[in-house]
This record gives sequence, C-alpha cells and structure tokens, in this order.
Amino acid sequence: MVFLVGFALFGEFPLYNKGEFGQLMSDSQFFSVISGFSFCSFLSPCFPPKSCFRGIILSSQLGIDKLQFFLPVSEVRFSPEFTATLHGATDAVTGEALGERVLYVADGREFRGRKASLNTDNFNLTISPHRDGGEAVCVVHFSAGAYSDSNLQPLDLEECFLTAHHAENDLRERGADIDLKRAKLTRLDIARNVQLSHPVACYSPVFAALSCRARVDKKDFGGTGFLAGNKSWEIGFYDKGAEMQEKGHLPALCPKNTLRPELRLKKSANIRSAVGCDTLADLPKSWTELRTAYAHHLTRDVFKPKEEAAIDRTLDSYEMAATVVSGPLERKWQAFKSHSAPLYLVQEMGLEMAKYFAATQLGIDGETEAGKKQLYRINQELRHADFALRNNHVAPSGCKVKELHWEMRRAVMDF
Repeated sequence: MVFLVGFALFGEFPLYNKGEFGQLMSDSQFFSVISGFSFCSFLSPCFPPKSCFRGIILSSQLGIDKLQFFLPVSEVRFSPEFTATLHGATDAVTGEALGERVLYVADGREFRGRKASLNTDNFNLTISPHRDGGEAVCVVHFSAGAYSDSNLQPLDLEECFLTAHHAENDLRERGADIDLKRAKLTRLDIARNVQLSHPVACYSPVFAALSCRARVDKKDFGGTGFLAGNKSWEIGFYDKGAEMQEKGHLPALCPKNTLRPELRLKKSANIRSAVGCDTLADLPKSWTELRTAYAHHLTRDVFKPKEEAAIDRTLDSYEMAATVVSGPLERKWQAFKSHSAPLYLVQEMGLEMAKYFAATQLGIDGETEAGKKQLYRINQELRHADFALRNNHVAPSGCKVKELHWEMRRAVMDF
C-alpha cells in the first residue's frame, strides 16, 4: 500500500496526524515515515546515528529543547527486567520497600515505595503516587541532547519524533514499554539561539531592568542565568556556551556570545491552551503555534511595550550608578534601591562589605520573615555581580546599557 505524503512549498514539514489514516499504519510504520522525511526523498525509513543530528552550524530557528511526559502506570507495561531504584522503607533481608503504596506491578509482583526512579544519561523516569490518591503515575523527560553528541540546537519536529523513538526503545530494553507519543505532555520547552555582540553576562543590568531574576544556584550556567515566570510558565535566558561546558556537550561547537532564550510551558492544560495540543502525536498540526506562544510570552512578560519608558529610566539609573564609584553612600543606597548598583557596590567594596552594607544601611529588618527574604534576594544579586566581576563579564568600555538593551531586544525578537 502506498501513502501519498504532501509537502508544503519551501520545504515546510507536513502537518501529519496518524489518526487521519485510521489504523492502517502501525506504530513502527508511523515512525518509519516520520524518520524518512527529507526534502529530496521520503522513501528511506532509516534512523540516523547520533552524530547525524544537527549541531555543527548555529541556527536561530525555533525548536524544542525539552519534553516531559505524564501517564498512569496502568498504561505502562513492565517486564521482569525493569529495575528502578525504590525510595522508601525497605526490608533489611529482601530489600523490598515496606509501608508504602504500590507503585507498579511487574510479572505479577508488587513493588512498593515512596517513589521509584530510573535515571540514565539520555532520560529520567520517575514513578510516584498520585497526589489525589489515585493510581501511581509515571513521568519521563529528556532534552535535546539526549541522543545527540551536542545539545546546541533545539529539536525540529522530525527530531522530536526520532528522539522519542530512541527513548521508547531505550525504555523497552530496560523493561518499560511506553507509548510516549500518546502520553500527556507536562513540560514543553521552546527555544532558539541568539548571537549577541558581547558576552552574555554583560547584559546583566538589562535583565534586571526587565524584571528577570538572577539565578545563583547550580543551574546558573556561569552566572548568566535569568528567569521570569510562575508555576505555569517560565522564560529563561542563559549563556548557551557556558551551559554546554557545564554539561559536557562539546562547548567548542557553540559560537561565542550565544544567548538561549527559552520558554518553558508547564502542565498539560497550560500547554494545550498555549499551543493547541498536549501530546506528541498531535504536535505536528500545532507546530506553527510554537512561534505564536513564544512571541506572546516574550512580548507580554519580558519586552513589554507599555513599560519601555520605565525600563529606560531604570537603565538610566544604572548608568548613573556606574559613574558613582566614589562619593557619599547615600547616592549608592538610592541606586541600590532601584536595583541598579550591585555590580558597582561589589566593585568598590568587595562582596562581603557590600553584603554588610546591604544588611545595615538599607533599612531592612533582618529579624522578620519578609526582611530575611529581601536580604536573601539582595545577597543573590551581589553574588551574581561578584561572579561577573571576577570573570571579566562587564560591559565593554563606552558601551551604554541602553544600547545593550535595544541590541538584545532586536536580536531576541527577530524570528
């Protein structure tokens, strides 16, 4: 039987939905067709090796960086070969978990615990009780670099299916038979790469003016991580080269000054509302909605047109603070309260003195819960500034912060 697959002009990926063909095509045939798509031929259903995935040439094309799936354990077929790590009370003799709920059943045997996990270099699987008391749930997630030598480029549609196929085979070999393309998506990261004129950390004051909070933790990617968002979505910005170096993903492939703006959609309902689907099987017909959702969040939540004047005022105060490297502390205090002077306070006083100054000179009551949180936030900003200074991540001489702002804005929104 021959299936005719239509391509749009200029090589657009076809909006394919297996359901349109009913049950005429098996799952293996489905993945064979998906893997065989190319502009010249779609009759070669062979899966490319890891090194064939993109990652040599920097592209600013929008794609998927991470996928996370959610499904009830009853939809997963476990074989005796499945060996997840059980977390919880265990029997000293048999090693079996005790006093916990049943997580999964394999070969007629119940496995109990607080949760079970199977983590590999390519994917992470977690089984845990449902918070509403129902049957246990299984969560699987992997990123763009899961089955590639490099995670430089986000995945295009074809690569999403190829990576999911590799993950399914990997899981099946480890004893868990899961249909990822039908599972609910609970996280969908939409990303692209942006080339800037200066090191990413030079744009720290711009992110502060845009109300993006600095990340000073194990995932700050060389002091360049910034976040905005809530429990349903996040927008992250970070130095892609620093992240690749931290994860060992061939950082030499990443050009200098590469910024990764990333929209992270969380929860199935929110993903469905944003892009019109909540499963991998339906992603092809909603692929064009990724761009709409990405642009919507960047415009509404980061580069807000109505707040351009306020942003300019904040950047003006930052540039003013940059010139106040001597003089009365009152001027620094005013600049600090406008979130514009941490870099220059650390530059003049050093990190510890700047933290002492913040604790004693800003009128914050460190005995209250609110005061403790405020000082914690300020200390994070000071540590971030200290990292930038120690690693020479400061704006080039004569390069004004407002110029950095508009240069980054144009680069990020040009897609």
